[in-house]
This record gives sequence, structure tokens and C-alpha cells, in this order.
Amino acid sequence: MDNHVAALYAVVCNDVAWPGSVALHARQVAADRRAWPVTAGMPSNLWPCAAWPTRPVEPLVTVTGNGPRNVLILQNTRDPSTSLRSARGLRAVLGRRAAMVTVDQGGHGVFGLGSCADEATNTFPATGALPPRDRFCPAPSPAGDTVCSAAVPCIPPAWPL
Repeated sequence: MDNHVAALYAVVCNDVAWPGSVALHARQVAADRRAWPVTAGMPSNLWPCAAWPTRPVEPLVTVTGNGPRNVLILQNTRDPSTSLRSARGLRAVLGRRAAMVTVDQGGHGVFGLGSCADEATNTFPATGALPPRDRFCPAPSPAGDTVCSAAVPCIPPAWPL
């Protein structure tokens, strides 16, 4: 687990320059708690990134709809880390380049909980094929219903979701 957290910070803290002001973070946490009570202000929390010793080396990338159709967006309707609104915004910016699979459930992980989303998740890396249109998946059953085949084997989840 320690390595997982260290890897997360190495990526997140080097993506952009984080503000180091504790007062700024306190104001943002208070505003986020009012706007999104379920998150308790966590997205604006004072992460170790505020005191990270290095700054990003590469410039920010502008996401556009230019380029090949090769982006699969997986999203839960009640994701506490990535809002459905943000995912829909990304989907709109990417245009024809992307397909979005939305699952009617909470949590941050989509994969490994039901065949509706798992089919797209397994097919895309195996064949490069995206769903022909955006897909909405009902809440998976508690037991799960993952379906795999010889043509498109299941990718095992990296950790329990």
C-alpha cells in the first residue's frame, strides 16, 4: 500500500504546480464542503503536493477533439473522486474521439463489477474497438455478472474494487 500512495503522489504532485498557501486550501475546503457535502472537502484538501519539492517539467496539455477515436471513458454516476459532471465535460470536449460508459453506482472503480462495463473495458485494450455509442449500464447485481470469452479474455482487476 505504501508504494501505491507514493506512486499516486509522484504523479499527482508533478502534474501541476500546487498552491502552498494553507489559508487558500482552508477556504477552498470550506467552499467544497458546502457545494459537495459528500466529499467533506477532500478534493481541495492540503495534500503533500502543497510542499512538493519539485515543479512540473512539462507544460499542461490542452485536451481537444482533434485526433483518432481512441479514448474510452469509464464513469460511475456517484463517483466521490471524479464527478459525473466532470466526466461529461471531458466527453463533450473529446467529441467523436471518445466513447463513454456510465455505470449507475457509487465508488471510483467501474471495472470488474458487471458485464455491461466489463465488456467495453476488456474489448478496448484487446482489439482497440470502442463501443459504437455511449453506453449507460444499470447497477450491477451484488454477485456480479462478468462475462468473458476466448476472443476477449477478462483483464483481472488490479485490486478489489
